[in-house]
Amino acid sequence: MPVPIPATIHQLASGALDAQWIVAEGVVRSIASQPGRLVAQLALDNWELTIEVAGAPSELSAIQVNTQLRLRGVCDVRVDDANRPIGVVRLMVPNAGLVEVLGPGTADPYAIPIWPIAELAEFRAQKAFGRLVHVRASVALQRPGTSLFVKDATGSVYVQTPQATPVRVGDIVDVVGFLANDDGPTIGRGVYRVVGHGAEPPARAVTASDIESGKVLDELVRLPVRLENASDDTLAVRAGSLSFLATLDGGHFEHLGLTPGSEMVLTGIGIVVLRDGVVSTFRMRLRSADWST
Repeated sequence: MPVPIPATIHQLASGALDAQWIVAEGVVRSIASQPGRLVAQLALDNWELTIEVAGAPSELSAIQVNTQLRLRGVCDVRVDDANRPIGVVRLMVPNAGLVEVLGPGTADPYAIPIWPIAELAEFRAQKAFGRLVHVRASVALQRPGTSLFVKDATGSVYVQTPQATPVRVGDIVDVVGFLANDDGPTIGRGVYRVVGHGAEPPARAVTASDIESGKVLDELVRLPVRLENASDDTLAVRAGSLSFLATLDGGHFEHLGLTPGSEMVLTGIGIVVLRDGVVSTFRMRLRSADWST
């Protein structure tokens, strides 16, 4: 066997390793067994490629969701008519002997220990980045098939999820997904199940100063504002020196007779984008069209 080329994300994404014998390390995020082979998504940091490993099920049983692997195989990069990479990269592994398990996976993701949400931001959580984490929390807002915002006694976290199972605000859910960091801890490829029911989580009263100083991140907040404009599903509002947009799926605000200059109190998920550690933009995703005026 030739000496494999250690693969980097840049080399894989650029197509530079097409048809090369490579070695790659990552964490399995999903699995689909097919006759004579296993097909899985492997994450290198937060970038994914498809792996195809030839072999019998008995040879590949150690490969589960959340397994950390080192694999050797041939890189296959899909290109367009102009021979430009189109972002589809596969690692073709001829046999199970070219797969090394560096860290075990799990057959039941809900069986892994529960993390308090606040601890996902602590230094000790760095070893869990890219791996499965499990939280139990109350639903603050759901966008079915897209996202879930949840809150426990210690904090709040954004969950990206393709799952569309309806939940109610206040439902207690077990959430399992892959820990990432986007201006703060987030959970990707999340799945969830309802384990109980509770009261709606309270919104934290905040000020524009709190937001501008970085004290709000993906959490349910309550904020007094002045309306500047209303259109379709978006309100343009101002709180002190802070202007931002508040959105609600299917809001139809233009039909509610809202008057620019009106004072109101909005409740929703406060979402910030940081740049160099400083708040660059802020927006709010509303839970409903109910507010105080």
